[in-house]
Amino acid sequence: LVGEIGFRDHVTVTGLGDPPNVASRLQGLSKELGCEAIVAEDVLRIAGLSGDALPFHAARLRGRDEEVPTRLLFAIEQDVPRLVPLSGRHEVTEPTVIPAIQQRRPGFPLSRE
Repeated sequence: LVGEIGFRDHVTVTGLGDPPNVASRLQGLSKELGCEAIVAEDVLRIAGLSGDALPFHAARLRGRDEEVPTRLLFAIEQDVPRLVPLSGRHEVTEPTVIPAIQQRRPGFPLSRE
């Protein structure tokens, strides 16, 4: 669940549920492991990408019984190009959510630059 909370000029976008909780736990784990980012394999699959060229990590997260399969990115500039389209899927060159958010909230700090 994603939505805006607040009133007039004091609005913030927030997310609730399992995905933001997992993302938060992975962000904390990235600090422990000394990498720039950790991406769940489910996210890569949904995006049509394979992270097979990146190091695998079975993340044990608080509040979850099962391990979360992830891929580690130690240097974003070198590792992102190693994410390749899955066979039979279209190439993902630009996240579609970014333009939608920027249209809704001009100046929102999301970009690939």
